[in-house]
Amino acid sequence: MSPMDVILPILISSILVFGLSVVVNGLLPFCHVNDYRQLPNEEDWIELAKKLKAGQYRVGGALSKVDTKGVNGFVHVREKGGFTKHGNKMLFKSFVYNILVSAAMACVIAIAEPKKNAILRLTVFVTTGFYWFAEGWSVVWLAHELVPTLINGFDALMYGTITAFVFDFFLA
Repeated sequence: MSPMDVILPILISSILVFGLSVVVNGLLPFCHVNDYRQLPNEEDWIELAKKLKAGQYRVGGALSKVDTKGVNGFVHVREKGGFTKHGNKMLFKSFVYNILVSAAMACVIAIAEPKKNAILRLTVFVTTGFYWFAEGWSVVWLAHELVPTLINGFDALMYGTITAFVFDFFLA
C-alpha cells in the first residue's frame, strides 16, 4: 500500500466527519446546549474575563498560593470576539484535527494490511471511536460532568464509524 492509496480516504473521511460535526455541534442546538451551566452573576465574570489574555486558568488546587477554602476549578477564556470573529480559525483547526486522526488511522491500516485481515476493519472502527471517547479522563481529572462526556463519546463513535466505513470502502 502506497501513501497515495490513503490520501483520498483521509480527505473524504475528514470532510464527512467535519460536516457531521458542524451539523451536530452547530445546527442541532439540543445536542450540546446543556454541556455547561450558566454562571451566577455572569456580568462580574465577564468583567474579570475581559482583563485576562486568552488561555486556560486554574483556580485553587494543590499548587495554589492562597487558601481557597477547598474551591478549585478551571476557566477557559477565548480570544475577544468569540466565534463570530474567530470562527473560521476554529473551524480550520477542527478540520486539521480530523485530517490528523484520519491520517493516524491510515498508518494503523497500512501497518496491519487490512486487505489480508478483515478483523482489523472492526479494530480500526473501535480504535477510532474510543480514541475520541478517551476524553472520559476529563470526568476524573477535570471534574467534567458525566452526561456531556458520554454525549461527546457518542459523537466520537459516529466519527469513528464514518472513518472506518470510508477506509473500508476505498481500501477493501
